[in-house]
Order: sequence, then structure tokens, then C-alpha cells
Amino acid sequence: MKINPWAFGGLLLLASVIIWWHFHFTIPTFYPFERTGEVKAVAFQANLVDPLFPNYDYSLDQMVHFVYRVDNVVYVSKHRAERSWQFQGIGDSLLIRYSVNDPQRTDPIRYYHNVSHKAKHDHIKKSFLHTKPNGYKGLELQANIFTYEDYSSFGKRLTKTTGTYMVQDSTLILTPLIYYQKRKVEDTIIEEPRPMNADFEKINISNFIQNPNGNLIEINSNHAFNLAGQK
Repeated sequence: MKINPWAFGGLLLLASVIIWWHFHFTIPTFYPFERTGEVKAVAFQANLVDPLFPNYDYSLDQMVHFVYRVDNVVYVSKHRAERSWQFQGIGDSLLIRYSVNDPQRTDPIRYYHNVSHKAKHDHIKKSFLHTKPNGYKGLELQANIFTYEDYSSFGKRLTKTTGTYMVQDSTLILTPLIYYQKRKVEDTIIEEPRPMNADFEKINISNFIQNPNGNLIEINSNHAFNLAGQK
């Protein structure tokens, strides 16, 4: 029996596509023999998104945004997690492989779940608010991640930054790593997290002192930030 090579090739291609679709194979991040390095990153944003590949259980993917440093330069990258064991919580650490020539290209290789696997009360999001005559300031804390915002009158934002923080005695020491740039996509304005490296990108914000009553004092301004809520 003669086999039509075109038909055989078509069947082989179809089988390859089905296997690729079923196992969610992806295009490799790095070129063969490309120099790579490894570094720890921390997740600062994680949102559920529609899956790239339809699945039988209608489960969602997760888009994870993380920040890391290579040679004292801050980078922001993201990764689509398609398996539940890859899902990250805010503050989770992950080990990533990056291209030495282009550290923006990354691929997670280990997930530590150092925050998401803790009891929920250990990583509750806390929101603090200070109202001023012409606007307000806000500080959100979750795990080891903070987001600080400063608004003037009519809701005009003056500052928004995200970074990591640590507690020494009763002082919160904040390290800003990210600023936000607004970008128009079709008819929607989105906020794009950007790494803070150049002098004009850097945002200087104050550390905070924790009061026994649970509220915070901004050291530079002496403004009181009251606990607005927790999730």
C-alpha cells in the first residue's frame, strides 16, 4: 500500500498540534547556548486571567508580575502561570532564570510559596489613610510588599510607588522599586508598573513608625495614617 507523503505529513502536523495544545508547550525563552543567570524575585501583583488554552475544567490562568535586581538594576517582568501549583501570592519569592544579555527575558524555575502557604492572617492586606486639606495619602501593606499613594484635590494622583518593606523595632523601612506609568489601550487607561532606576524615576518617600494603637506616623511629615481596613 502506497502512503501519500503529503497526507502523512499533514497527519503528523495535526498530531503535533494536538499534543502541543494538550500539554501547553511554549516557545523556549532562551536561545540554545545563551548565557543565563539566576536570581530571586518577589511577586507584587497577581491576577486571574482567561486561559490561553481551553481546558475541560474551565480553570483560569494567573498573570504574575514580579520585581528583581540584576547588578543593582531593578527589573519588572511577568509570567503566565497555567498550573495551580505555579500560582503566587503577593510577597511570594520565586527563583528566575534570566538572559545575561537581556535580563528582561526571564523564566521562573522555582516557586517558594513563602507567603501564600502561610496562615491567611499572616498576609492580610492592611490599608492606612491620611486625609489632608487638599487630598489624601494611602499606604497598603501586604506580606512584605507596600504600595504608597498621594493624591491632591479632585483625585489627581501625585505619587504611586510599590516596593518592599521591613520592620526594625517599631519602624517600617520602605524601599521603593516601582513607579506607575499610565498608558492608553484602545479606550482604556491602564497603569503599567515600571522599574525605578534613573534619577528622574526615583520617588523618595518617608519611613513610618508604628503606634501601639495600630496606626502609623509618617516620619518626614508627622502625618498620622489611620487603619482604614483590612482584607
